[in-house]
Amino acid sequence: MSKALHGLNIKSLSLSGMSGGLDVKNVESLSQVLSSLTQLEALSIQVSHDSPGLRKALTGLNIKSLSLSCLWGGLHVENEESKSQSLSSLTQLESLSIKVIKMGLGGPGLLKALHGLNIKSLSIDQRGFNVHHVELLSQSLASLTQLETLTLYVQKYKQLQLPQSLKYLNIYINFLFPSKVFELVDTLLTRTQKVGSNPKLCCSLEFLTFGNIPLEEYTAIQQELETRNNVTVERFKISHDLVRMMITLK
Repeated sequence: MSKALHGLNIKSLSLSGMSGGLDVKNVESLSQVLSSLTQLEALSIQVSHDSPGLRKALTGLNIKSLSLSCLWGGLHVENEESKSQSLSSLTQLESLSIKVIKMGLGGPGLLKALHGLNIKSLSIDQRGFNVHHVELLSQSLASLTQLETLTLYVQKYKQLQLPQSLKYLNIYINFLFPSKVFELVDTLLTRTQKVGSNPKLCCSLEFLTFGNIPLEEYTAIQQELETRNNVTVERFKISHDLVRMMITLK
């Protein structure tokens, strides 16, 4: 693989292993290949498990988009300093997508590694995780002063300190009660009304309904939101117990 990829004038590269994920063992070889791709802008890597070798291979690349995922639950982040140095060295990075292990948001290590990055788009994707380290996550998000788009895949959404630069928020939740939808909207409205924040926030929300709750209670969400002066319902659809809605908060 190394010889075939070396020096190619490609802008996008996706790497994964035949039986699940890329096993990063030959660190030096991978580092040389990636550093030789001088035109590379987008890199997607699917690994069988995280390793210091992967972090070393990524260090200093001039890529604009990075997607990291691991088949065995997510990326481990025990070595906080190593992960932080690896991400902060990607000075041209604008978009970051990452999967984490099933323990909160992958532990404090990942959250600290995100702190202060100059990215415009961030996606944290792990079906079924809980946000336990809310305060630390909020601090890291608030430090992303250039962030415009945030996408979260969560089991349960908790109040977060969103950066003032944020324009688009996408949230995917396993299940959500109708009352929790209004709580979430009210929380986000509080953020948009703060001095210095963007006057508008476009929020896309997708979640499953609870089977024991009448569907009428979910359809009533749209009617209630449309009565609010500071909320514009752009889209609202229920299909096969899945609610998709997009609103603009101002």
